[in-house]
Amino acid sequence: MIRIGVEEISASEPTTIRAESKCETSGREYLANGFRDHSFYTSSCAYLYQTKWLREKALVFEEGLLHEDNLFTVQALLKADTVLVTPTLLYRYIRRPESITTSTSDDKLLVRIKSYARIASSLSAIANQDPSFDLRWKIQEVIDGAQRLGILCSTRKGQLIALHTLLKFMLLYRGYGRHALQLQQWARVLRYMRYLVIHR
Repeated sequence: MIRIGVEEISASEPTTIRAESKCETSGREYLANGFRDHSFYTSSCAYLYQTKWLREKALVFEEGLLHEDNLFTVQALLKADTVLVTPTLLYRYIRRPESITTSTSDDKLLVRIKSYARIASSLSAIANQDPSFDLRWKIQEVIDGAQRLGILCSTRKGQLIALHTLLKFMLLYRGYGRHALQLQQWARVLRYMRYLVIHR
């Protein structure tokens, strides 16, 4: 895999450069460093792959899943023997208003929440199969993303579906829960429930 530099452009925010210093490392080490520093860039646009290698490793985007980069890029890096990092800007990413990942309509928010829950479940399954690699930070980031979207839902029904999705994940994937991050997540859910009662 090759990690390239990305320029993110948005009409409402300053341009962001997503680039890292030149180096060569293993996929697992690159991922571990990104998790440790909270600098891991998920977007698949920031990586180049050999088509032959993707087919050999059976790496594909899951059909119908939004924010699929959160899962695909982790899966790819865990299987990559070598990652070459170059700071050269080779991709320009333009964020459009009202795209599926920026829209705040309830229907689109709920689709995104459910996708986040599926991604967190898949990451948990990977972590359970390979306990030597710590995916807790990424799992927590995905769950937090789902919870933030739940707060954006304008209808009571949407907010309750968001809450149900989060609770279902935490109850079904208890292997993920034996550490401090899970306790923090339960605290967040309780605050979210309090928010629903007081503010809605």
